[in-house]
Amino acid sequence: MTLDIMTAEELHKELNRFPPLKTGNKSIDFLLDGGLRSGLVHLFVGTHKTTTDILMRTAVMAFLPRSNGGLGIENGEKVVYIDGNNRFSPYFISQLALSKNLSPQHLLRSIYIARAFQWTQMVELVEEKLTQLTGVKLILISGLTSMFQPEDERNGKERKLNQQSFDELKGAIQGIKTAIRQNNPVVIITAPKHVNSLHKPFGGKILSHFGCVTVEIFEEERRTDYFLAQHPFMAPKRVTKWNRITDQLQQKYVKWYLDNESRSENANSKPVPKDPSKAWKGMMQTQLQQEISEEVTRLRLKAKRNKTNHKGQTDATSNLSLDHYLSE
Repeated sequence: MTLDIMTAEELHKELNRFPPLKTGNKSIDFLLDGGLRSGLVHLFVGTHKTTTDILMRTAVMAFLPRSNGGLGIENGEKVVYIDGNNRFSPYFISQLALSKNLSPQHLLRSIYIARAFQWTQMVELVEEKLTQLTGVKLILISGLTSMFQPEDERNGKERKLNQQSFDELKGAIQGIKTAIRQNNPVVIITAPKHVNSLHKPFGGKILSHFGCVTVEIFEEERRTDYFLAQHPFMAPKRVTKWNRITDQLQQKYVKWYLDNESRSENANSKPVPKDPSKAWKGMMQTQLQQEISEEVTRLRLKAKRNKTNHKGQTDATSNLSLDHYLSE
């Protein structure tokens, strides 16, 4: 195998030869200036629920034409999904496919899924099995280090990862590198946050240095923050997605709070905050806090009922079972 040397200009043209692959998550796509690019390893650090949703949506988006933000996957080309979180759902894939006017049968036949229930199984899948596949356009690895095996120290107070686990992680990463050389796919790896860190993934520097692009996902009750911590040609930045129900509630109570404070402004020398965020913060320090929490619960239950009713009223084709498409 010969090594090719290219100029930085040629590398830039190679990375931008095709439009980026969209993930189906608007916040992630905006954060990454359009989506994912070939030649880069993308590492998403966050909870398994959120990262799995991103991976499955990306798997479906890959089958769209390149002009629509996909990879234009054709017959014989593959999407490989290695599931270490055991959350892959073919039913969810079918629903997403229908929403994009794609054939669920074609997608399910082109997505190659492998589940790992132990750390040794994950290492074998990534280090050996992945390198045996050809025609791979997209590699999705869910929870690469979620099954790392900790080792108790003698004092019983601390837990650390044994050296063998790190050596096996290096072997798994080498398998991903081999697959990249063979197929030049788009690669996404997800990993949980380390229990003792707000930023580092479980796997430490070995994993964080391997990822060319690192996105950290911070979830709170009212919002989700997507932070681009590392990118070869983009500056770090943050995108915030606010909870829709809570945002609706915030607007309602901020208006009430400002109107109420304005009426008593003459009797009170304290100025009324005009900034909605400051007004919300001040309001949450009053006796309304309990009332707001109760209404949040009511709104969420209402939204859940509406979603269930809407799902029952959708077109009959969207309610067909997975067996229907497999039997076509």
